[in-house]
Amino acid sequence: MDSKIQKSIVCVGSLNVDLFCYLHDKFPEPGRTLQGSHSATCCGGKGGNQAVMAARLGAPTSMVGMVGRDVFGNTLREALIHDGVSIKPLREAADGTSTGTAQILVNGRGENMIIITAGANGKLTPTDVQAAESDIAAAAVVMVQLEVPLEATREALRLARAHEVFSILNPAPAPRGGLDQELLSLASLVCPNETELAVLTQKPAKTLSEIEAAAHRLRGMGAARVLVTLGERGTLLVTEKDGEDHVLLTPSPKVEMVVDTSGAGDCFIGSLAAYLSSGMALPQAVSNACELASISVGKAGTQISYPYKHELPERLQLLHGL
Repeated sequence: MDSKIQKSIVCVGSLNVDLFCYLHDKFPEPGRTLQGSHSATCCGGKGGNQAVMAARLGAPTSMVGMVGRDVFGNTLREALIHDGVSIKPLREAADGTSTGTAQILVNGRGENMIIITAGANGKLTPTDVQAAESDIAAAAVVMVQLEVPLEATREALRLARAHEVFSILNPAPAPRGGLDQELLSLASLVCPNETELAVLTQKPAKTLSEIEAAAHRLRGMGAARVLVTLGERGTLLVTEKDGEDHVLLTPSPKVEMVVDTSGAGDCFIGSLAAYLSSGMALPQAVSNACELASISVGKAGTQISYPYKHELPERLQLLHGL
């Protein structure tokens, strides 16, 4: 991280209730009905997931977002409180809009397909974000994604930049039209997966050489630092060093059995923010976050698969001063 090091985290983003259906084998083809093995209802949304993971590592975390005045909204609020996330900046949609949902199919290999209904997430405004400016100004890290209106995300990054706070932009879901240079340049770190990287840059991003070339392209489009999550292959970080791009590939630990990859990227980013907020250097924070993401894929679900600090080896729970 740059300049000041504090300990709190602010997450500006989405909150969903996740409706899971697990399949014995493949995803269904159009027009076909399959019998699922079991189902589950969990708390999620990329914003909520990342905030919960950061809080479980012991980092004081606040959630800026929007829920509906309904049972799902109450469920999400209670779950955040249970995990120690401050909901003081959380807003409630006043027009009857329902809480956001995500319908998730998981096949027999642990791969997922997700359909998101934004609901109240789509009502978050720059004014709502401005109301949390004091929280952002006092933070070490601000996390944002793209499951809320783009202008709310932009305002969060703008405020983070104004208060010299390190910010992480997770450009998911990646818009087909890409992102403008201003938005990319406001973030301290842009963290897509390889699919999102390909969408943003309109470049192939399957092999490591293609991913590296696309990451350089994203840097050229305005991103100060680019960190690409590669699933079981780890991560690829591109930063500037002595006026040139510097590339660091961090492998992921081998996982004996992948049960469900849902939310693994959010687990990575939430834990990355927590480690950075403790003053840890970016390369080591990335390595630790890779380990936590690899733990999460060994269990079903999103937030319910995320480990708590006390469940981790001491080297992974070390947050200086927390």
